[in-house]
Amino acid sequence: MMEKYLEKLEGSSELEAKELLTTFTEEYGSKFTFPELSEGNLRVKFWSLLQKLLQDNEKSGLRKQCLEVVRILSRERAGLDSALQPEMIAVLLDLSFLKESSGSYLLKACKQGDSATIIEAQKCLCNLTFHSDRTKEALCTEEYAQNLIARLKMWSSAEIPYDVKFFDVKLLFIVTAVSFAMRTYVRDYCNGISIIGGGLQRVAGCDKESSKPLVLTVQDSDLCCEILKVLFNVCSVKDLTEEDEKRQSKTLVESLRKLLLSTGDKKEETVSNVVNLLTVLDGESFQVLTTPMPKNAKEKTTIEYDGINVSAIHALLAFLDGRLENPQCSKPLAEAVCPALKALIRVCRANRYARKYLRKEILPPLRDVMHRPEEGNTIRGKLCRLLTSPHTGVKDLAAELLFVLCKERVARLVKYAGYGNSAGMLAAKGLMLGGNGMVSDYSSEEEDSDTEEYLEAQDQINPITGCYEEPHENPMEKMTDEQKEYEAMKLVNLLDKMNREGVIQPMRVGEDGRPHRIEHVLELQEHLPQNFKPQERQGDQDSDSD
Repeated sequence: MMEKYLEKLEGSSELEAKELLTTFTEEYGSKFTFPELSEGNLRVKFWSLLQKLLQDNEKSGLRKQCLEVVRILSRERAGLDSALQPEMIAVLLDLSFLKESSGSYLLKACKQGDSATIIEAQKCLCNLTFHSDRTKEALCTEEYAQNLIARLKMWSSAEIPYDVKFFDVKLLFIVTAVSFAMRTYVRDYCNGISIIGGGLQRVAGCDKESSKPLVLTVQDSDLCCEILKVLFNVCSVKDLTEEDEKRQSKTLVESLRKLLLSTGDKKEETVSNVVNLLTVLDGESFQVLTTPMPKNAKEKTTIEYDGINVSAIHALLAFLDGRLENPQCSKPLAEAVCPALKALIRVCRANRYARKYLRKEILPPLRDVMHRPEEGNTIRGKLCRLLTSPHTGVKDLAAELLFVLCKERVARLVKYAGYGNSAGMLAAKGLMLGGNGMVSDYSSEEEDSDTEEYLEAQDQINPITGCYEEPHENPMEKMTDEQKEYEAMKLVNLLDKMNREGVIQPMRVGEDGRPHRIEHVLELQEHLPQNFKPQERQGDQDSDSD
């Protein structure tokens, strides 16, 4: 069938060629592979013919239909580089007006109604940059990056259609995704963070002073998401250390705060990209995520805590809660929750008011001591269930978030999550014998806020499970000494068998707070005084105000 199209296109008139190309698009528009092109060098011939038609100025009326066919064929990676010629790439750059940084030609073409051809050429470049190594080499250049950045500066012009802007950003995202050098160049030599961030402000309206939340249309949300993806690529190259970079990061986070509070049909997708970007931005700039409450402010949508507007923090928590509520979503659990967990950890470490508010929402004073921490539908229960997840990344990040909310105090973490759930993280940090983490990074005020329910049941709470347990009957109470000795030896023999067969490995907690293997059971006896040394209860007091 492909061969018939090729035979009819060669030597056909412009009208006949337009009909053939339109028919091809309708027939193959939903396909992504074309195995029939591998026969008889047909792929190379087809691409050569399309190139010839695009270069023929006398048949300029065919360009849009030709570009649609190029877009369809560029979906298949197999054999693409062998069929694609440098002249075709040059033609596509020319038709998308990306050969030069000046935007006068682009504006003129858009005014003349040629934007449909420009958009098709951009779509072709997107596919080819992603699938063709030859195109990557041609487009991942400093000149091309400068031209794309220059196009972003023209967004204030009303003549440029939305789709042209969208595919400009799409191209910039693909280029910075496939080339580490391009990320560095856009960031360090094109003032990328400032210009791209400025584009985000203009699209979302973040540069306008208003107390009302932003209302994003579907198009604005889609364009914002693409911009946020580019910013993630650019900002993930290295930490923001220069003063100018930190100022840019602060301005960017102010825009992200407004996006977190925005409304629209694609709110979750927008927040997801905001969360991803927060995982790579400078932590010092997170102070602007919370703002002082204005006097006499009575906005119903505003979340206040201790005189501070924490609505953006609430939005981040709501996003995480939504992802935890629906673990069977299309995304894997790690991809769904890890960015949100990482972002909240970084926000808690950098913003004291954010940590205090999240502590109140996630780990309020304990009243229900009858159920295990991982039970129930609270955000605390959902996070505690993650502590035993088979996915290491999810487990570690969930434990780190809870630990930070507890001001990195082991006693508090055990109180709220149970020693059994927390043991893995405590072993990794060398805190199995108790103690605290980076306590100096947190405020020092303390006050006892244990609830009456907790204090009444405190002596019956099992620290391993983290909940109340009824006193158990001593099973050895009615045994004779001979029966006790028999059961003890039976247990010793079973443990010895499991040890010899490699089922278990006896360990002890060393001086560094981490588990260490032992070669013989008598080593446990040698270290009994150390293993059973009473632990100081420093930092065991609970506080809602610190």
